[in-house]
Amino acid sequence: MQIRLRRAASVWTTFKEQFFVHITNAVTTTTAVVSTVSSTNSTRLASSTNPTSSTSSTSTTSSTSTTIIPNFPASVAVSATTSNYYGTERVTLSCSTTLINVTITITLQKIVGARYTGMFNSFPDGSMSESHVDNGAEVIYTWTIVKGQTIGPNSSPYKAVAQFDLIGTSQPTSGDTYTVMITTLTDQTNALSGHF
Repeated sequence: MQIRLRRAASVWTTFKEQFFVHITNAVTTTTAVVSTVSSTNSTRLASSTNPTSSTSSTSTTSSTSTTIIPNFPASVAVSATTSNYYGTERVTLSCSTTLINVTITITLQKIVGARYTGMFNSFPDGSMSESHVDNGAEVIYTWTIVKGQTIGPNSSPYKAVAQFDLIGTSQPTSGDTYTVMITTLTDQTNALSGHF
């Protein structure tokens, strides 16, 4: 139990140190403190069909952070969930005004052989295009608004989710990054980026 608590405290400290987000737009620079929640769940699997039973363990780690900036027309929350065999990274965008441009990028490091398995979003049907690139060192997931579409606040929050498989070893998500770029009806462009 103490080992799990020390490990959870270590994960919390690592995420807390990495989730200071710097926002830069044409007028001001704002530093936002991101709140992070982290938990680790361990599951033990035992076989009772053989007198010399084998035990293996898998762990699932989840973390969530939310960024809310005064006078920024949207808030962004990011979360990551990984186990030894799969993972997801999610960007959640809540907007308070209509957006005429939205681009979300998630960059996944391929530390232990991560492999693209899919991506999806909860934006209105037909409003976003999706693409991914695997360059050997990382997988880059991109969601971009379709020309002529707008994203309104009525159905907010919206999610963009990157899915990947792992090869039996969990990998840290602290090196993975996200970028959210939005433009409002008044042509105010804002960018937000950080780490998972």
